[in-house]
Amino acid sequence: MRIFVYLLIVTLLSATSCAETRKTFSNSSVQYSYDSIPGISIKRSQIPAVFGRQVEEEPVREAEEDIFRDTEKEPVREAEEKTVREVEERLVSNDQKDPGPGKYFVIIGSFRDPVNAMERQSRVFKEGFESEILKNEAGLYRVSVMATDDINAAMDEVRRIWARYPQYSDAWMLIRKDQ
Repeated sequence: MRIFVYLLIVTLLSATSCAETRKTFSNSSVQYSYDSIPGISIKRSQIPAVFGRQVEEEPVREAEEDIFRDTEKEPVREAEEKTVREVEERLVSNDQKDPGPGKYFVIIGSFRDPVNAMERQSRVFKEGFESEILKNEAGLYRVSVMATDDINAAMDEVRRIWARYPQYSDAWMLIRKDQ
């Protein structure tokens, strides 16, 4: 019995101490209440109907404190143009053939496994590219879709691939080191 009285007193004290943070709506003889949260406003559409009756609307309370403070907004920058990544490396003879005569190569894939490079080569062939597989000194197999001595033509081809083939957005330009 003592425990019951003690729990009843604690419950009453906690209920009365929270009276300031409770809002009450009345509709006929039924009382509805919710706990108010500082900085949050509840609109009629957000309060559910209880027992088939709609809760009467109370004016929307403005936030006591601005939770979402305005931060200084940076001016919107226009999308920066993606730059062509250039890598310079020495190419070695591949089992198939020597690399093309150009100094600049447009690379559409790099692989450690030559089988993966051949699969990529066949896929890009179906998409209209003529390609060759290059091998570097580190043993990577590069799928090249263009070999040229004109750096601007190679850069333009990389940008064209980015624009038309989003699946190859990681295409880049390889510069052959002088042997």
